[in-house]
Amino acid sequence: RLIARSRLAHVLDDAVAADVPLVLISAPAGSGKSTLVAGWADERPGSVAWLQLEESDADAARFWVSVVAAIGRTHPEVAERLAPIMSGSQGAEQVVVPALVNELSTLGGRLVVVLDDYHLIDDPSVHRGVERLIDLSPPNVTIVLITRADPPFRLGRMRVRDRVRELRAADLRFAPVVVPPTGFAGF
Repeated sequence: RLIARSRLAHVLDDAVAADVPLVLISAPAGSGKSTLVAGWADERPGSVAWLQLEESDADAARFWVSVVAAIGRTHPEVAERLAPIMSGSQGAEQVVVPALVNELSTLGGRLVVVLDDYHLIDDPSVHRGVERLIDLSPPNVTIVLITRADPPFRLGRMRVRDRVRELRAADLRFAPVVVPPTGFAGF
């Protein structure tokens, strides 16, 4: 059973409604990042493509094939059209990202792409490609990046341009609630 985190869900809803391309959720292990997003995703309308990253996804070719496969679970036509490009590109972000952006821009509805455990990615070309995907992302796409450490993106630039919403460890902490005793008359 999950505890409703309406304040945090509102941040996620607001980012999607405002066409913000990146939601960065960065906090230590055990902070409830994935649980928060999973609960939110179950309650929201629209498509959610979830990719649970592994260490082997740090390889650029495997990473982009995995991203497209995750999107393909909700939009098989996108994965079908991108399959030849994925196999021929060897994961080159200069090829993959524009093709992916072009396909995502044809979607009729909203798509949220969740990249969970992004801290496992250590390939600079993958980081460049994801940052470029965020920069070029069509308004109907929001990327939710769940990580234990900030990615090497130009986050300051994204903040200034209002292209990112962030949730940090302090945001994910539960606050104590003080309930006054009932029937206490005091002296």
